[in-house]
Amino acid sequence: MTVKERPITWTKDSVKQRFDEAAQTLRRLPNEIKLGHHTSRWPNIIYDKSEIIRQEKLELKLCAAPDAVDRLDETLAWGYWLSDIEIKIIWAKAERKTWKEICRECGVPKTTGYRYWNQGIIKISNRLNIGITTT
Repeated sequence: MTVKERPITWTKDSVKQRFDEAAQTLRRLPNEIKLGHHTSRWPNIIYDKSEIIRQEKLELKLCAAPDAVDRLDETLAWGYWLSDIEIKIIWAKAERKTWKEICRECGVPKTTGYRYWNQGIIKISNRLNIGITTT
């Protein structure tokens, strides 16, 4: 779903999917680049093919697509409509944490955590549906 392909009516599932995608997009963004004192005056080492093969393999990190970053920005703005606990639980669930982990971090029972998650998702879908015009 691109930015232009928004659902006609936002449902709990479409909002949940948007948060899941946003969490995935956040994982795909590049890490902070560290500059400054990590430079060296030594010349660059040029490795031959056999040395490169023996080196430790780095995990490849896929880049986030530009339209996914646009949707991420939009999804981040939805957090202003929610209480701190609601947005914390929604993001934790989107990051695929278990209810046990989420509720321990937030200091709430599982049923209360689920209630906050459900209320937050419904608040967002209602707010989005109010602002949508079908054209």
